[in-house]
Amino acid sequence: MPLSDREEQILQDIERRLFENDPKFVNEVGGTTLTGHYARNIRRSVALFVAGLALLIVFFVRPHLLIGLAAFGIMLTGLTMAFQNIKVMSQHQLKSIKDQPTLSGFFEKFEGRRRGGGNRGF
Repeated sequence: MPLSDREEQILQDIERRLFENDPKFVNEVGGTTLTGHYARNIRRSVALFVAGLALLIVFFVRPHLLIGLAAFGIMLTGLTMAFQNIKVMSQHQLKSIKDQPTLSGFFEKFEGRRRGGGNRGF
């Protein structure tokens, strides 16, 4: 459903005010891609796993059941988050690859142009 002229004007006003009030936020959000977002989450997950591993080493140096359980939980959480982000990121990349035009589609368009006498330039 398309927006009315009034709604478009309101959105433009909001956008203009956002640019004026917080240009740093606008640049940050505008420069973020979905792949970059998932990559950042994967880095955080790996850092969480490493922190859990460090706690596990502390557990072996000074045995305390609570430290060991916390370390295992942190490591498991980090791995789970990393695998989920990798899965979603790979599904997004596969979808974008599938959405790209195929070589056979290019040749079909070329053949149609050739037969139809249409535009010969690319």
